[in-house]
Amino acid sequence: MKRMALFLISFSLLGASDVYAQSSKDLGDLMQRGNVYLDPETREVYTGPVFARFEEGVISETGILEDGKKDGRYEYFYLSGRVRMIETYSAGILEGPTETYFKNEQLADKGSYREGEW
Repeated sequence: MKRMALFLISFSLLGASDVYAQSSKDLGDLMQRGNVYLDPETREVYTGPVFARFEEGVISETGILEDGKKDGRYEYFYLSGRVRMIETYSAGILEGPTETYFKNEQLADKGSYREGEW
């Protein structure tokens, strides 16, 4: 009986994790209408993790889209892979802390946005 209960709990947790697990999509593969990104297959606004790449294939940015708009922390990278900038968005608008870094990873600038204004 204990084994059956353990199996059922494990199976249900595994299924629940699949619901929340979502692979990142390349921004280049999504359709863009203004500042809103759409899933090209469904033509609906996309929600989930995203990334972009330089022509060389190296990741240039990572973040999350919520209802097709940038939302939360976005990280932008140099071609070397080091962090270039970190920004925070709310519904596609810059909102909150922003940090910019030199190529040697030293902090270059730090500030904050409120409703898109520095």
